[in-house]
Amino acid sequence: MRKDARTLAFFWECSRRYPRLLIGTFGYNALAIVADSTVPLIIAMGLNHLAYGHHGWHWFIVPGIAVAVLQALGVIGWNRGIKNLWRLEIKVREDLAERTFSHIAHQSEQFHLDNFGGALVADQTKFISAYERLMDEAVFSYFTTLMTVLFIVVALVWTLWWFVLALLIMSALYMVVGVRTRQREIPQSEKAASTHSRQTAQIADTVTNIGTVRSFGHEGHEDDLYEVRTDRYVREERELLALNMAGFFASETVNRITLLVVLGFAVFAVITWDAKVGTILIVVTYTQSLLNRLHQVQRSLKNVVKSLGDARSMMAILDTEPTVTDVRHPRPFRLTHGAVEFRDVHFAYPGRETLFDHFNLMIPPGQRVGLVGASGSGKTTLSKLVLRFIDLDGGQILIDGQDISQVAQSELRQQVTYVPQEPLLFHRTITENIAYGRLGAERTEVIAAAELSRAAEFIDELPEGYETMVGERGTKLSGGQRQRIALARAFLKRTPLLILDEATSALDSHSEALIQAALSDLMEGQTAIVIAHRLSTVAGLDRIVVLDQGRVIEDGAHADLLAADGVYASLWARQSGGFIAGR
Repeated sequence: MRKDARTLAFFWECSRRYPRLLIGTFGYNALAIVADSTVPLIIAMGLNHLAYGHHGWHWFIVPGIAVAVLQALGVIGWNRGIKNLWRLEIKVREDLAERTFSHIAHQSEQFHLDNFGGALVADQTKFISAYERLMDEAVFSYFTTLMTVLFIVVALVWTLWWFVLALLIMSALYMVVGVRTRQREIPQSEKAASTHSRQTAQIADTVTNIGTVRSFGHEGHEDDLYEVRTDRYVREERELLALNMAGFFASETVNRITLLVVLGFAVFAVITWDAKVGTILIVVTYTQSLLNRLHQVQRSLKNVVKSLGDARSMMAILDTEPTVTDVRHPRPFRLTHGAVEFRDVHFAYPGRETLFDHFNLMIPPGQRVGLVGASGSGKTTLSKLVLRFIDLDGGQILIDGQDISQVAQSELRQQVTYVPQEPLLFHRTITENIAYGRLGAERTEVIAAAELSRAAEFIDELPEGYETMVGERGTKLSGGQRQRIALARAFLKRTPLLILDEATSALDSHSEALIQAALSDLMEGQTAIVIAHRLSTVAGLDRIVVLDQGRVIEDGAHADLLAADGVYASLWARQSGGFIAGR
């Protein structure tokens, strides 16, 4: 319940950012409710005139005009109120979409490793829809009901106090029954929302990996898995429906009893207390109106429970802080030479043994350094530490003498060129994907970068050339083509510090030979950290550092390491096709 209260408070704060629309929504709806609720009083007055022998038309001209004016005010009120509500919801939905997207995008690497992308998309969609449903219910169910009750109390408490008292008692009973039954639905609604997220997540997971599914011939397995999750979701929804119907039956029973009791009071008052005949119309009309409102509130509780359940996952995500954060006042960062120093570095992945302990390594400006070693030796981890995808447990990493923990992550990454092992492309054009290396680059610069990476040779053969859409994650291109697009980004960005993490691993021998010279040109005069299993990639570099379980065990030029006849020489001798053999 505390989490749900926080969700409601969060949505309310989002709505309060637009006070004019918020006031307009409730103000115009209040006008409409008062106007509509006043009409029965005027009609009852006309009936009383008829009942007491006043049959002239002049007795009904003023009431008739009043009814017409009130009806017009009601239409205007509802129209303007709904318009303000829609505009408010559009504004807040836009804010929520941008806020949730930004929060997810700025999360640390571990968050994205722990959360499936498809589920995050589903959670965001449900979160935004939850706000819209809750706002609709707040205005059209709860606010209208509250206004109706207030009007009845203010208008009739002095003349029909017995009716007001009876209606309030029965309404309270009605709401107690409704709330109690709906409270039983909250845990079940949360379970249903959770199973629905898992069902939705599998769709995205299967579609993203459809190539793997087809290559193994496991379409049937995926069908069966989805059917299991769908069946589970259906079971949860059926249990939720059963609880909902039980609550509906209880509330409807109270509804019918309330109407009969109040109508009996009205007839008794007319016969015994000589109440005016219009009293029956007032009692029946307002009772039916209020019960309809309460019935709407009771039905809305299902939407409220579901919406709160849908919002819980994203609210939990919004409460999740990035594991890598900037200091309160980041220092300006200027990368000019590209000197990198690992000073007494300590690091361990959560739940694992320490990887780096008192690790020290100095890379002078302009030096091209290869990092090699078996899997798990810490090569890629070093690149992640330099880019602050993950943070140190102790020690420092200095770039041009600047402690990277004291600078903004975005500023650091904008000035370091990084090509990951797995090139990930957007479902956009080739031009847009290459230009991502430096936003705002001219088309001629994009083409030049593609030529340097040897991507131009296959781009020119495509029917739509640089305007070709590459598909989700670049699936319309081969692995080598995707890698060359990623390298083109690096050529376009071109900063004093370059990190290549297995950047040529997806290239065939022909493609690799074509771009080795270009890579040498790219690294010329820059500091380059090249992570590789293919030793031919690093053989021509200035220096090769051999890592083993987070320790530097060899350090030197290719020829010197071969002459030393140590671990590197052993790896070189055992490599097959230029790759480090498995251990």
